[in-house]
This record gives sequence, C-alpha cells and structure tokens, in this order.
Amino acid sequence: MLFLTEAAVHLVREVLHVLDSFGLDRREVIIVGRIQGADVKGVGTSSVMSHLDAAALAFQEQSSEDDVEVWQQFEASMRGVVSAVGVSEMPPERMKTFLLRGSRPEFVQTTFTVYEPGGPDEARRQSSQMEELLAASIVTMGSGLSQGGGCGYLRPLDDPHISAVALRANRSCAQVIDRWFMQLGGVVLVNATQRSEFLEHVASLEFALGEAEMRKINGLSSLVASSPGRRAPAWCEDRAD
Repeated sequence: MLFLTEAAVHLVREVLHVLDSFGLDRREVIIVGRIQGADVKGVGTSSVMSHLDAAALAFQEQSSEDDVEVWQQFEASMRGVVSAVGVSEMPPERMKTFLLRGSRPEFVQTTFTVYEPGGPDEARRQSSQMEELLAASIVTMGSGLSQGGGCGYLRPLDDPHISAVALRANRSCAQVIDRWFMQLGGVVLVNATQRSEFLEHVASLEFALGEAEMRKINGLSSLVASSPGRRAPAWCEDRAD
C-alpha cells in the first residue's frame, strides 16, 4: 500500500510509471491519496482521482466545528470515484467527537510507532485508539512504523528488543515491525524509494509472530512512557523484558 501526500497526489501518474518499472502488477498495490479539507469541492472531478484506490481527508488544524460538514462533502464527492474513504492524522479526542457526531470513515491514517502507537498523546489515554476504531469496524493505516528516534528514543530499527525478535524469526527489523502492526489489525503504509525496499515490506506477509513476540513489542510503549510508581499507557501490557 502506498500513501500519497497532497503534493504527491498530482504525481500519481509518475508513481504508476515507477511501479511499472519495479515490475509490480497495479492490482497488487493499493494507492491512497490525502486531500486537504479546503480542496474538497470539485476534487472528485479531477482526472488524477481515477488512479487512486482510496482517499483520506486531512482536516484543518485550527477548527473542528465544521468537521462533519466537510466530511459529508468529501464523502459525497468521492462516492463512485474511489473504493474507500477515510481521515488523516486526526488527534484522538477530535476523532472521538467526530465519531460521536455520526461520521463513519472506513479507515484512519496516522503516524504509528512501537514507542508511541497512535501518537505522542496515546500514553495518557485510558484505552487504545486502535482498539476503539477496530470495535467500530474502522481500520488503522499506519505510516512511519520504522522511522522515528526523536525525543531520546532509539530508532525502532536499532532497538535491541526488535533486533532479538528479528534474529529469532530470521527476518529484518522492518519486516518484524510491519508484521507486528498487521497482527494488531492495522494496514501498513509503505514508504519505499527502491524496488528492494518495497519487496522487503511485501515479505512481511510471509511469516507470523508468536504471542510472546507480540507481547514483547507491545510492551515497548510502556517501557518508554512509564516512570517509577507509574505505568503507562494504562491499556498496555508491560512485557518488554
């Protein structure tokens, strides 16, 4: 699955040429494009939209008052154009209000890492946004899974817990992280610039992680968010030992 930002959506034809040069069948790749709320009107008639499989709406940061109205316009303009519609990078509390007001996206695209699953505020929540979305039959699409390393954290690809799981599974760290996220119920958004990188991600479909490995990786968010006498997130098992 490929995720195109607002600027890249207009380059989708070039993206298709690159996929063809990789020798990949177009039917094997799902292309998701992100659209800004301000650009919703008339976007459904754009010729580039016919090349997308799904579209994600990025809302304005400063106001949530018009979220439902903008979503309804977006959903109507995309009907019959793409196979699925969703939202992009909406903060958890704003998402909660959005859903309570009756909106039902088919997926939510968000930055997701082993240290901060669901974003930097996830550790303060009493429940996991991903689990809440799954309960509502909404899929989480995760981007940036193997990236990060800020705020004093290791890069996920350099984390010794991930490396240990990868060694036992005879897989790369990137494949282990992809597989972990898929087994949580998420969809991986691939960030690849070379054919070898793309195929490495695809290979994460060829194996499965056991319960012990899943619990170990799940516990990484607790390992970095907890402090003496306080375990966080409240919804996470503390098993990164």
